[in-house]
Amino acid sequence: MKNRTLLTLIAVALAMNSFAQTEKGRLTIEPHVGMTIANFVGSSSTGSTGQIGFTGGFDFQYGISERLSFSIGANYAQYGARDHGKHGMVGATTSYTVAISENNQLNYHVDYLTFPVTLAFHPYQGLFLSTGVQLGVKTRARAKGETQIASMIFPHPNVDPLGADMAGLTGAEMDQDIGDKVKTLDFGIPIGIGYEYKNVTLDVRYLFGLLNISKEDGEHLRNSAFMITLGYKLPFPKR
Repeated sequence: MKNRTLLTLIAVALAMNSFAQTEKGRLTIEPHVGMTIANFVGSSSTGSTGQIGFTGGFDFQYGISERLSFSIGANYAQYGARDHGKHGMVGATTSYTVAISENNQLNYHVDYLTFPVTLAFHPYQGLFLSTGVQLGVKTRARAKGETQIASMIFPHPNVDPLGADMAGLTGAEMDQDIGDKVKTLDFGIPIGIGYEYKNVTLDVRYLFGLLNISKEDGEHLRNSAFMITLGYKLPFPKR
């Protein structure tokens, strides 16, 4: 019975040591790769949905105490959105009404070099919570897909009893650089939760974009993105 109890205590101790804890003064580098699920939010984001992309980079982390750590990172991240839907607009005069219908199958790709600065709290074993600020520098902005626009003219019933006439139908494939329509810099707040086990980390973050990234007059778009990464911490040798 005593031997069984001793073995149980040893197993528990080994398990506890497997969960990473921060160490005061410890400096590590963590390469990581993963995926983004991004979208645009704001008054001009009607109809857009999430788009999957890639992210990868590294973080330098410094242990402030057993519960707190500070990190600075550099990443490549693919943001953007999907516009796969129909949009409509109606205009009217005293003699006729014009209805315009737009059917889009477009993907907007906006890629950044991002530089997050975060503070992490380690409440229990390998669990950690993080937040901070993030600067983004645009590297690419493209729109790919196709769009189709149809317009219909409806005569005013007091002027002409005839029905609607097709005014025009246009469609086009698109693979266009839209870098001149997207601002170079972005800034936001990342909020994350993660878990570390034997130097392997799983990190889930949400980026809340604070800046309007569109250069178009009257248009307001902000980045919104979930980032899921898997990394491995490598400690620097102690002197």
